[in-house]
Amino acid sequence: MFPARWILAATLLGLSAPLLALEIPARPSEALVHDFSGTLSPRTLARLEERAGAVQGAGAAVAVLVRFANRDESETEADARRLMKAWRIEREPGRADGVVIVINLEKRDPLHGAAAIHAGAGLASGKLPSRLVKQIWREEMRPSLRDGRIAEGIASGLAAVEKTLREGPPPPGPTERKAAELATGRAPHAVPAWRPGEGSSRFSSEGFFSVPERPEAFPFPLLPRFCPSAWASPF
Repeated sequence: MFPARWILAATLLGLSAPLLALEIPARPSEALVHDFSGTLSPRTLARLEERAGAVQGAGAAVAVLVRFANRDESETEADARRLMKAWRIEREPGRADGVVIVINLEKRDPLHGAAAIHAGAGLASGKLPSRLVKQIWREEMRPSLRDGRIAEGIASGLAAVEKTLREGPPPPGPTERKAAELATGRAPHAVPAWRPGEGSSRFSSEGFFSVPERPEAFPFPLLPRFCPSAWASPF
């Protein structure tokens, strides 16, 4: 008979093994696009690397990770944030001006999985606000990914990010302007009180988005002035 504590330790180790396997891998090189799944050809990788380089030339640090991992949209969104931090995707410390794309492919169906695009707070408060991250995901990336065209989805997302960085975001619509007024106190509407520890993750029909803790609470949780922006969804 094995001691009970040995059995418990073995059980915990077995339960934690899948979690450890899904940790963000070490960055193998200074390349911008990393395919740990082996599903992208060298020619495709070179094309995506060129496209990612164009994003970098437009003024943002960038990284793309493709791997096998059975993760849902909320976990994939969290992976994108962890990747940003683990690989330090920013041009200089503290600038938070990085963009990451994470593709978690299903092993049983490598043409589908979950994907996320995440922009750091430095971009979310400037040229790449959350509404545009959502638009890039919904209009540029998701259609190709849902058709199993993984490389095309990544390339379309990178191209849209580059264009936005070079040309600047379009003027905000009425909803974004109202959110900005509420957040800055210029609108005559009550703003709900914020309490330490508030912050949540929510899911909409468009995908998963995260609302981090912040001292300025208001009815529009994705206003990029106060938080980075990320969108994720299965495909």
